Amino acid sequence: MSSTLLPSPALRRAVPADAVAFSTAIPAPRSATDARHPLRHRKVAIVGASLGGLCLARLLQREGVEVEVHEARGATDPAWYRRSLCIDREPAIKALRAAELGPLFDRCCERERTHTRLVDAQGRRQRDRALPARASARWRIEYGLLRDLLLNSLQPGSVLWGRRFTSLTNAPDGSQRLNFANGARGQADLVIGADGACSLLRPYATASGLRYSGLTLIEAQVPLPELRVPRIALWLDHDRLAVRDADAALIAQRNSLRGMDLRIALRVPRDWSLRGVDWADSAQARGALKQQLAHWDPKFLRLIDAAEPRFVARPLLTSAPDRSWNERGAMTLLGAAARMAPCLLSDPKNGELQDAWELAQALTSTRHRDSIAAALAHYERALLQRAAVEGRGAQRVLAALLPQPGALGATRSWRSMARTLGAFAGRWLPR
Repeated sequence: MSSTLLPSPALRRAVPADAVAFSTAIPAPRSATDARHPLRHRKVAIVGASLGGLCLARLLQREGVEVEVHEARGATDPAWYRRSLCIDREPAIKALRAAELGPLFDRCCERERTHTRLVDAQGRRQRDRALPARASARWRIEYGLLRDLLLNSLQPGSVLWGRRFTSLTNAPDGSQRLNFANGARGQADLVIGADGACSLLRPYATASGLRYSGLTLIEAQVPLPELRVPRIALWLDHDRLAVRDADAALIAQRNSLRGMDLRIALRVPRDWSLRGVDWADSAQARGALKQQLAHWDPKFLRLIDAAEPRFVARPLLTSAPDRSWNERGAMTLLGAAARMAPCLLSDPKNGELQDAWELAQALTSTRHRDSIAAALAHYERALLQRAAVEGRGAQRVLAALLPQPGALGATRSWRSMARTLGAFAGRWLPR
C-alpha cells in the first residue's frame, strides 16, 4: 500500500485538504551520489512505523537515502488515533522542523504555555521541587494527525504494512537480512528498531529486559469538559492538573480535540488490570477506578464519571540503564525500543523524536565518512547517557506524584500551613 493513502476519515480528525497532495509538493531530496556520508549508496530498513521511525525515514530521504519502513499493523488500525501529543523538547521540535512538514504542521498544531497545578487527593494545593510550577512552552497536536503528515511526506511505497518482524541474520556481504511472519524477506545495510517498548529487535542489542515499574496506567478522554466538569474545566483552562496520593496519581490536561486527556497511575500488582475488568466497558472501568480512589474528593471522581467512550489500561514498564550494548552488525534502536522510563508528565514521544533527529544527524554527517559503525557509536554513546538522566528524572517525578504515606504529611503546602497558623490567631484564609 502506498504511504500516501490516508486512513478512513471516520477514524480520525479531518486532515487539511492539501495534506493528501503534500507528498507531491515536497522539495526534491539531495542526490545520494553528491552526499559524502556513511549511507551513500546504501539502504536502510526501519522496523516500526512509530513517530520516531517515520520522522527518521523522512530525514534520511531528505538526504537521498533509500529507506523502507516495515510495520506489523495495518494503515487504518484505530490504535494510531487515540490521544494528543504534547511536544515540549527543543530537539523534538528541531526534528519536525528539519523534516520540513512546513505550513501544514504549523496550521495543525497549537502553541501554548502551561502550568502544573499540584494538589492532594482532597484538593489542597501542594508544592514540590520535582514538579516545577512555572510555565513551560509546548506544542499540542493530535497523534494520528502528525502521523498522517509524516506518512504523506514520505516517498510513495516507503511503508510496507502487515510485516511483523521475526528474526535478523547477517548476510555474507555484511548486510542484514530481515524475516517477517508473512514469509516476506528484506535486506538492508542498516536496520533500525523503532517498534516500541516490546521491541523484537531489542534482544539483539542488549540482554537487559523490561520489568514492571509497580504502576499501571489507565488512559481515557473527557469530551466537552465545559459541560461535563465545568468547574475543573474553568479552573484548569490550559493548565495541567496533577493530583497525588500515596498509591495513585491523576493527570488531566487539555487535548487538541477540545477535550481533556485523563491519565491515572495506580500502584497495584501487575495483573490487577486483568482481574475480571473489561476496560472496553465504561461502566466496569469506572467502577474499578472509583473503588481504588474511594477516599478522593468527589470533584476528582466526577472526572472519571465524565470520561468516555473507553478506557485503556496497561502496565508501565521500565528498563535498567545500559552502559553499552552488545557487539552486533549494523543495527541500532531508538525511542521506547532503546530505553523505557515510566513517564507520567512528559510524553515519551518527545524522546523518540529527539532520537530520530540525533540518529539522522550522525548517519548523514560527513564527519564519519563511510563508517556506519562510527556513526552508530557516536549516536549510542549520547543516547545511553541521556537515557540514564531521563530515568533518574522520571523516578523523581514518580516519587513526587506517588510519595510514600509517611512523606505526605511532611509535604504540606505553604497555604495549608498558613491556614493552620491563622486558625490559632482567629484568622482564616479563603479556600
